[in-house]
Order: sequence, then C-alpha cells, then structure tokens
Amino acid sequence: MIPTIATVTLGGDLKTKLESIANAGFNSIELFDTDLDAFEGSPKELNTLIKDFGLSLASYFPLRDFEGMPKANKDYNFDKAKAYLETAKELDSKMVMICSNTSQESSLDESQITSDLNELAEIAKKLELKLAYEPLAWGRHVKHYNHAIKLIQDADNDNLGIVLDSFHILSQKNNISHIKQIPKDKIFLVQISDAPFLNLDYLSWSRTHRILPGYGDFNLKEFVKVVKSTGFNEYFSLECFNKDLQTRDVLNLAKEGFELNQKLWNIT
Repeated sequence: MIPTIATVTLGGDLKTKLESIANAGFNSIELFDTDLDAFEGSPKELNTLIKDFGLSLASYFPLRDFEGMPKANKDYNFDKAKAYLETAKELDSKMVMICSNTSQESSLDESQITSDLNELAEIAKKLELKLAYEPLAWGRHVKHYNHAIKLIQDADNDNLGIVLDSFHILSQKNNISHIKQIPKDKIFLVQISDAPFLNLDYLSWSRTHRILPGYGDFNLKEFVKVVKSTGFNEYFSLECFNKDLQTRDVLNLAKEGFELNQKLWNIT
C-alpha cells in the first residue's frame, strides 16, 4: 500500500505539515482545499514544494454538491467542477475526490447522478485525473458504500471509482462484508480514522471526533481485513478531522499516525 495522510489531520502551516509528513515516513498526501487556499503561492508552486519534500499528491479534495443538481444549473455546476479539476491538474494530483451531494436541491434520479458522474469522469480523464466518489454518511441521497458502488458500476467508466472511508462506513454500522465484492480496480482510495460511538448527528460527529486508529470504538482491523481481501494495495490514507489533534506537535502526531496506520495494515 501507499502510506498517505490528509493534510487536514495536522495543524500548522502547510510547509510545516509537508515537512513533518515526509519526515514521518509517508509517501503521499491528500490535499484539503482549504490548505491550498491558505498557501501563499500558486498551485504550481505548491506542486514543486510537495515534490521537493519527496511526496506525491494522491488527491485534491473535496469537490462538493455536484451530481444530480437541477438541470437548469448544469452549466454553472460543470464550470465550477471543471475549475476544481484544472486546479488539481496544476497541482499534479493523481485524482480528485468528490463527495456525495448534500444539497436539498439535488435529485434522487439515479440516471441523472450516474450521467453527471460519467460526464465529469470523462473530463477528468482528459486532464489525466481519476475521479474518486465518496458516499458521505449525511449525503442527501447517497449515504452507503454499496449504493455508491452500484452507481459507479452503472456509470461504467474506468476513470470513476470509490473512496472507502472507515468513518462513513463504520459510524453507520454498515455490513462491511459486501466490500469483498468490489473489484480492486474500482477502489481508488481508502481513508482511515477511528472514533468513539456517540449520540451525535453524523456531520458533527465526523468533523469533531475523529481520532487516530486504535483509540476509538471502530473495528478497524476487520474493516481493513475486508478491504485487503479485494487485493487493494493503493492509497491508504489517515484522515482525521479533529481540532484537538491539530493543536498537537505536528511532527510527533505525523509520526504516531504513520506508525498506527502501518501497524493497522500489517496486522490484518
């Protein structure tokens, strides 16, 4: 697997994050778009900085509220998405991660959702980017990984794949055995975080209580075991949204996160 970390996991400025990530042993990053917004330089300059630290960019994320939007707004939605993809290209990212739509305006028409995803995947392909679709636990219509993979397979585009995020799957107590049926070439990215079981809405729970693997209540060992049974051996990313984690020493946190993710992968 490719040891990866989402920049949102760490606090501090982006250059400090990148230096700590590289020193901790990671090979790749997922760049949260707000980190780019705060960076004092162009995407191409950031691309150079990332490479200077010996890292690659797995994904630029998250593209939000895209698929299934009102057809009257299609041009606007696609223009916004294209701009996001073009930024990812300047960054030399391998993929763009798109979250399932949370907008009240979005349609549950699966034929429109698959059509939109397929069309965007074709645009991404021309830019030499993959499109990775993540079902959010609080998504408007697409909340579960088995629904997302059905839509991806219906779209029938080799440039479109799924993100398997342990939080979104395990917080909902989804049956993870169906992951075994997903072709490994359709799994573009696996994101790892732990969390305590809490009586909270999924959005608040996700944004404030994700923690490093092994410190929460999720059965991550079984989750990773099932993922590995598919033959997946690509980007395995630590992604924790938690302001308390962001106050910790950046290098120490990056090192601990690397060691815990490596241990999780190797013991399953």
